[in-house]
Amino acid sequence: KREVSWSDIPIHLINSVQPYLAFGEIDKAIERLHKLDEFFKKHVVMEALAMLKDAYAQVYLAQGDLEKAETCLNEAIALFQQMHSFRLGEAYLTRGALRLAQQQPAAALQCAVDARAIFEPIEYYRLGEAILLEAKSAAALQDYALAHARLTEACAEFDRLQQPHHRAEATHPAHELEEVIGLEHHVVELEEGERVLALEPELHAVEAQHAVDGEVRAEVAQEIDIVQLLQPVGVVH
Repeated sequence: KREVSWSDIPIHLINSVQPYLAFGEIDKAIERLHKLDEFFKKHVVMEALAMLKDAYAQVYLAQGDLEKAETCLNEAIALFQQMHSFRLGEAYLTRGALRLAQQQPAAALQCAVDARAIFEPIEYYRLGEAILLEAKSAAALQDYALAHARLTEACAEFDRLQQPHHRAEATHPAHELEEVIGLEHHVVELEEGERVLALEPELHAVEAQHAVDGEVRAEVAQEIDIVQLLQPVGVVH
């Protein structure tokens, strides 16, 4: 087992904020961050300061103060970029969550892709979170095929790394996505059924005009056949 070094201490201190976030104790989380801010400034640990700004952004995002979250996140990203730190990917995850909260799913998807590009080559343990963010962003963009594919990938990654908490987090959007896909199939069935009903009066009119020789306008009959063939047999979940 690796011994805890000085470089690990800032990470452990910043992670101590997460329980407050999990229980919705935002005021205590902010109070904790203020104390850490003073400590890190005193010891001038640049990466820790950047991580702290990212943590501030997460807390403000949970609080619903998107403007403050944006400000802190921009500072964190600037510091991570300056240091060429892989933790830039973590800030991209936070930015992606922020963009979703701002109703900007396309920008959120780009953040997820950028985070994944950083995590994948180094097999970072938060890779599954980046893939899950891709899935959530794709679903918000109504790209359900991509969302389903990314959810499957994320669940496999969480299982591989034995991350049951994140696996459970992915279960809810997976169920929601199945419901949406099911509704889409119902809509397709209804729309195609309406097309058939709309064409039938024209077909009957043509049949009435040619009752003697039984001639039917070919293009109308062919369109009826094609539409009926394209109708889904049932809903696939």
